[in-house]
Amino acid sequence: MNHKSSDIVHLLNEKHSKDVCVSECKTGATWGSRPQKIDFWVMKKSWAHPLIIGYEIKINRNDFLRDDKWMSYLDYCNELYFVSPPGIIEKDELPENVGLLVTSVNCKKLYTKRRAAYRDIGFPEEIFRYILMSRAVITRETQGISKKQYWENWLKEKKIDRDFSRNVSKAIGKRIEEEITNVTYKIQRLEKKNKKLSEVKAIMEKTGTDISDWVYRSEETMRRINNAVPNGLQYQLEQSIDNLNQVLEIIKPKSEHN
Repeated sequence: MNHKSSDIVHLLNEKHSKDVCVSECKTGATWGSRPQKIDFWVMKKSWAHPLIIGYEIKINRNDFLRDDKWMSYLDYCNELYFVSPPGIIEKDELPENVGLLVTSVNCKKLYTKRRAAYRDIGFPEEIFRYILMSRAVITRETQGISKKQYWENWLKEKKIDRDFSRNVSKAIGKRIEEEITNVTYKIQRLEKKNKKLSEVKAIMEKTGTDISDWVYRSEETMRRINNAVPNGLQYQLEQSIDNLNQVLEIIKPKSEHN
């Protein structure tokens, strides 16, 4: 059976399901230097018995034989293990303080061939800083809640967002319909007014009235109309009306007597 590194990583994740696990964990800053990379790094969640474990995964023997950098990993973990399919590494090939885990033939289980010795390495500040700055995801929204609750909240917020978007869309649609109705009504009024003005214009053109003079020079037009009335005509008309009224007053009593 062809084993894959990802299959072994899966088994290690199951083994340390309650611990802090970081795959391909670098031993320091990723800029300005060339840090080493531990295949799988684990920190036990324990205040009373702190423990850091490193795992170096080998899926073929040539990779194991050529590797000369794994000894530097000892500075970053209390216990160091090699993990491989059966037949790749023999425990006697490793230093006594390094452990060995071997998978089953079908890569479904892990077996401990030799336990690693515990070593007091102090506080590996570089690797902790790398994990916190480059690998950890810490937010206010996720602190103190389970993964189940986190995803329930996430789905609830998504539903709220969808409902909000739907309501906003309806409100905008309603507003647009109202605006279309108002604009249509105004257009209809303007069309009626324009029709009436067109009729007035046609009548004025038939009577020989210059529409442009009437529109743009209305005051001059009114002045011309007033000047067209002969001088004193209005006064003469008023005098004639008064004379007629006097005559009516004279003949009225005679008419009533007869």
